[in-house]
Amino acid sequence: MPPTSGIFVYKTMKRLPSIKHVAFIKAPISKVYETLTTAKGWDSWFTNGTTLNLEEKRLEFIWTLDGPYKANGKETGPIVSAIPNKEFSFIWHEGVHDTTVKFVLDTTEEGTKIIVTEAGYSPTDEGMWQMLECACGWGEALTLLKFYLEHGITYRTAFNLT
Repeated sequence: MPPTSGIFVYKTMKRLPSIKHVAFIKAPISKVYETLTTAKGWDSWFTNGTTLNLEEKRLEFIWTLDGPYKANGKETGPIVSAIPNKEFSFIWHEGVHDTTVKFVLDTTEEGTKIIVTEAGYSPTDEGMWQMLECACGWGEALTLLKFYLEHGITYRTAFNLT
């Protein structure tokens, strides 16, 4: 009889649980929101060639020879919500299926609380591995965003990447 806990349980689910990370950034909420809702904002800390149009509700992230693996990438999708200084969400294609990424912002005494969630992973082996990879990735991404907004440090400048 197969076990009813652990890795076997996810295959009986409709969707895997959401990824969730929380960070505190010592920057005004308006600056955090602007960084997340403009191509210039994303390109300043995470991508290099992004297009983002709030009016048309479309975005395209582009990575070119970035990070330790020198990976190229391109992800496109619709913007689901853009509520100034509160929320920004979009759909993109992760692995073999679409997921929804959502940033929720809140003002704190020292700056901004940011929560990022990603939902929609399929309960398959491939979906599980993609979710685990992205769970690590969003933790790294929030750290990069925090360092950029608090100290002006980016991965490219810290390691002389162009």
